[in-house]
Amino acid sequence: MNIDQPGIYDLGEEAYHADPVEHGSLSASSAKYLLPPHVPADYLWYRQNRPTSRAFDFGHAVHSVILGVGGELVTVMKATRDKTLVPADGWTTVSAQKHAEEIRAEGGVPVLESDRAVVDAMAEKVREHPVAHALLTSGEPERSAFWCDPDTGVWRRCRYDVLPDVPEDGRLIIPDYKTTSSVAPDAFNRKVIDFGYDLQAANYIDTAAALLGLDDVRFVFVAQLNKPPFHVAVIEPSARWITIGRERFALALRTYKRCRETGDWPAYPDPIAIAPPAWVDYAHDDLMAATREES
Repeated sequence: MNIDQPGIYDLGEEAYHADPVEHGSLSASSAKYLLPPHVPADYLWYRQNRPTSRAFDFGHAVHSVILGVGGELVTVMKATRDKTLVPADGWTTVSAQKHAEEIRAEGGVPVLESDRAVVDAMAEKVREHPVAHALLTSGEPERSAFWCDPDTGVWRRCRYDVLPDVPEDGRLIIPDYKTTSSVAPDAFNRKVIDFGYDLQAANYIDTAAALLGLDDVRFVFVAQLNKPPFHVAVIEPSARWITIGRERFALALRTYKRCRETGDWPAYPDPIAIAPPAWVDYAHDDLMAATREES
């Protein structure tokens, strides 16, 4: 399927990630590779080698159960010495890794047998949280959206966990489910920085506003601990976070356009000049001052 008209589509996950826009489009997950500390060459590698991992599979499994969509959860098996297949108790054996790849290739979600109980427990916690549950079950799950950025002419895309129905008052609240090691504000802020969640929030808001003709669009994370007691928190990024995300996404769009037009996707320049960061300077000055006082 080729996408050549702005809109919201019911696409499979693989079709979305393959990027069905003929000349390419930019998502938040790929845009971060065009921004420091990355370089455009990282973007090319990411597009050609989209990674998978145990954490990715686990998060995918939880998404599938909570949203009620996606591939079937399939228990990863391993071969014993006598070639008998048994549920894998880890990801280290070659046979388990091979089976996991086969499951992914067939559209399933590989999970360890021991993780199934965790996934079910996490899903139950979400169902018990009235706000989180309402946010994740009100609307159409896993909808893909595409539109052309008016400033750069670059196509943008995003894939909503859930695209809510537009309420009568026109105020749309878009949720996105995240598993995380902490829902404490300082720790989650670090996640926003490390994983480019600000880009995602801004892109989700701007895409919905453009395609649905809305002026009042908000975004929240439904964040859940990936370990007991599996606390759930609804976290709304501030207006400043959205501004930062919007400005960084705009920079990524301009970088993408320039690289695509020139065919040059640069890596790091030679040589790279480095200087001590401010905190090192301050610590060094304090140490020298203390040394002088002692002498």
